[in-house]
Amino acid sequence: MLQVATEVNQQPSERAVRIEVTARSTEEANALGRRLMRWLSPHLLGDPARLESVGFVASDAPVGAAVKVSTVAP
Repeated sequence: MLQVATEVNQQPSERAVRIEVTARSTEEANALGRRLMRWLSPHLLGDPARLESVGFVASDAPVGAAVKVSTVAP
């Protein structure tokens, strides 16, 4: 999480941070997204409300899910 936070903190702090989780079930995607937001939040500059998590379901998702973190310009 520190590596991700370091990369995200290189961007302007008003940009939204989007965490996309692709998992085999909605429950897994949503749970992991919430957990990642909780872990990442204390290490980010700016308002923690800029974090958002989006879950996707794919039957061929890797075990444990796949995650993509990106910043979105306002």
